[in-house]
Formats: sequence, structure tokens, C-alpha cells
Amino acid sequence: MICKKKILHVIAYCNGGASKVAEDIMLGTCNEFDEEFLLFQGTERCRIELLKKRNIEVYTLNYKNRLNPFIVFRLRRYMKDVDIVHAHQFPALYWVAIASLLIFKPPKLVFTEHAAHNNRRGRWYLRWIEKLIYRRYNKIVGVSKSVTENIRKWIGDTNKLVTIYNGIDISGNRKLVFPINLKKQFPYPYLICMVGRISVDKDIDTLINAMSLLPCEYHLLLVGDGELLEEKQLKVKLLGIENKVSFLGYRKDILSILNECDLSILSSFSEGFSLVILESLSVGTPCIGSCVNGIIDIFTEDNRIFLFKQGDAKELADKIKMMIHAKNDEKIISQIRDICVRYDINNMILKYLAVYKGLLNK
Repeated sequence: MICKKKILHVIAYCNGGASKVAEDIMLGTCNEFDEEFLLFQGTERCRIELLKKRNIEVYTLNYKNRLNPFIVFRLRRYMKDVDIVHAHQFPALYWVAIASLLIFKPPKLVFTEHAAHNNRRGRWYLRWIEKLIYRRYNKIVGVSKSVTENIRKWIGDTNKLVTIYNGIDISGNRKLVFPINLKKQFPYPYLICMVGRISVDKDIDTLINAMSLLPCEYHLLLVGDGELLEEKQLKVKLLGIENKVSFLGYRKDILSILNECDLSILSSFSEGFSLVILESLSVGTPCIGSCVNGIIDIFTEDNRIFLFKQGDAKELADKIKMMIHAKNDEKIISQIRDICVRYDINNMILKYLAVYKGLLNK
């Protein structure tokens, strides 16, 4: 019997698109590799049952502070017996690189950057530290061309960099959709939703301002939690549009919500590569997004109808009305179908398999 090579995926916590992509990679490659998943914090929002069903071990270090440097020493114990360690996001970027220094024969290291921008790049002195950190990695993956280009500008040109776009499991997503009767709970002619953390990188204000310009037939569902939740609730109250906006908090039935809405929005300042847009399109619901890096990567020149100028509430309001009334147009349906095919999850999996096998064959 041939023993499979072992890959350890490391991320701080499960909350958002990056952790879902990490899980999708493991689920797509576990037939060829033994996969393990390590988190610094809890596993509450991971797809634990699905991962375990595919014989993927899930571990958590249960640290309250993901910046605790002692993580390095516990991380080393998990890293020393695997062939590849695949880190996702900061601070896993740092802790995996540092822990590898404590291993006599370290595993191959892969890092996937899921965000186009981060606060660290605003501090000049961190550039030299991060150049050393990135140097520990054998392969560095950006989830879009803009993400890869921003890494290149930060650490300099390197042949370790590669772009692998996130993918979507179209048939798998449709199987996860089930009736939740949103229209019964929110009896409005047109339901719009935005899924994502209510945080500084999302341009929630523009979407709320756009809702103030729309008639009462339109109702917005904001799905997600975050540090700015109370601030945005107050803004809705001050604008007097509480009858137009509902905050649903964190939900696990995202695909069902997207499926039952007439339109989804992603209003953002910057994205790495938006998985939620692909999730919306995969269940047949049109999605329009801000014209910013990470979103424009998804759409070709022929798909610009799905974009609006970041910060322009009037254009967004007009685009919402136009898209809702045109969503059954054959041209729109055809474009959605083409985008889903372009970002099929199997393309992503094949490229990550090529990365892993390439490193192991060196």
C-alpha cells in the first residue's frame, strides 16, 4: 500500500471566504493527499462534519489571542511530521514561517493570500520583515491578479508567485439549497441581500444610502456580523429606513438566502477575490459589485453591467432597479452561466494539485 503524502492547512479561525476556500481545497485534494486542518481559535464555523466524513482531521489550539507568539511552539509539533504546510492569511503567514525555523528538516511551505490589501503594508518597516517571512515559502499564491500584483509590489519580483483564482462548486452548491421562505418573513416585492462581514473593508454606507433612494418595494437583508454592526444599525435608524433594511447576523444558510433573493450586492472598498459573488451566480441570482480590485477580476469587459462605481449610491440604486427587472433576460442568464463555467472549482483544484506535486517532485 502506497502512503499518501500529508498536507497541513493552517488558518487563524473559520470566518469568511478564506476559510471556505481552504476547506474546498482540502475536500478537492483529499483523494490524493492526507489532509489536516489546524486553527488557532475555535472550530464553530467550520464544516466539521463534512471534513471528518472525508477523513480530514481538524485540530484547534484554542488560543484566545491569535497573535500569541507561543502559537509557534505548538504549531511546530503539527508541522514536523507532514510533507507540506499550506498557510492561509495573516497571522498564519508569520507563525508557520517562524515555526519552520525550529524544524531540522522543514516541510515545503505554501502560502495563499486572500486579500488585496492589509494594514501591514502601510508600515514601511514591516516590508523588510515580510520579505524575510515570504522567503521561507516555496510557493506564494494570490487568489486574483490584483492580489498577486500587490504582493509583487510589496516584496519584489519572485518566481515563487502564482495566481490561482478561487473556484465554485456549481452542482454542489445547488444541492445545498433548501426552502427557507424568506418572502414570507419579509413580504416585499423585491428582496436584495449583501453577504459579508460588517467591517471596515466593506462599503456598507454606500449600499445603505442607495436603499434610501429606492422605493419601499425594495428591501435589503444584510447577512453577517462584524465590529461595525451597531454603527450601521444606527445609520439606518438615523436615515429613517428601518422598514427597508434588516440585519440578519451570522447565518449558515447563505446559499438558500442567496437563492431566494432577487439580487445580491457586494459593496466593498477592496476584495481579494469575491467568493460570495460566485456563490450568488451559482444559484442563479444576479450579483452586482463595486468596481474595485478583486471584484473586477471576476468580470470581463462584456460583464461590466454587473459593476457600479465604488461610493456612488445613485448609480447603485439605478443599477439595482435595472438588474432586478432584467434578471430574466437571456443575455444576463448567459453571462452568469459563462462566469460560473470560467470559475469552476475543478480548475482551482487542478492548479493546487500541480503546485503540491511540483514541490514534492523537486
